[in-house]
Amino acid sequence: MIEAIIFDFGGVIAVPDDEAAWRAHKDVMGAELGFESGAAMWSYIFEGQEWWQAKTGRISDDEFWRRLLEPLGISTLNARRQWVQRLYGPSGGVHPRVRSLLAQLKGRYKLALLSNATDWLATALGEVHQLDGVFDVVVVSALVGLAKPDPAIYELTLQRLDIPASATLFIDDQARNTRVAEALGIPSIVFPGVEELWTLLAQRGIL
Repeated sequence: MIEAIIFDFGGVIAVPDDEAAWRAHKDVMGAELGFESGAAMWSYIFEGQEWWQAKTGRISDDEFWRRLLEPLGISTLNARRQWVQRLYGPSGGVHPRVRSLLAQLKGRYKLALLSNATDWLATALGEVHQLDGVFDVVVVSALVGLAKPDPAIYELTLQRLDIPASATLFIDDQARNTRVAEALGIPSIVFPGVEELWTLLAQRGIL
């Protein structure tokens, strides 16, 4: 019997309406900075030491982007913030169907957010994404000094929910993260797409 649902943020709650357009947008922005593709730019941002430091709270969001973008010629704080806003413009918001899903689940289940993210996300949930009060528990990696797939961050989330692992459901877009959750006894779904998620939850009797 599921009592709580734990959501990842990027790639589950914040997903593009048009995946092809999002890829093309990243390709354009990557080319402007000299990358061969948007995927190469994405790897530069999210596979280096700076991302590990940012997502575990060793450096701030602003410092993270400074270290990445200053060497590429984006040298002022304002210019970096504008660049990041432009990057995430097409996909940075909450998908409307996911927002509707959260509204349907709220009150019937405890809802938690478990995200590998910089310190910016904690503020952005309310100020940017209008998700104040939606989640009963919010665990942002940078604020707790732990990041998925470290088992400790899942255990912390369960502790804050005060619900057994077997009575929770975890949804994440990365199989490496769901594998760890399942090893801890947390039933999990690798995010299959927005409409497909609705179908899977209905099949499980959650909707």
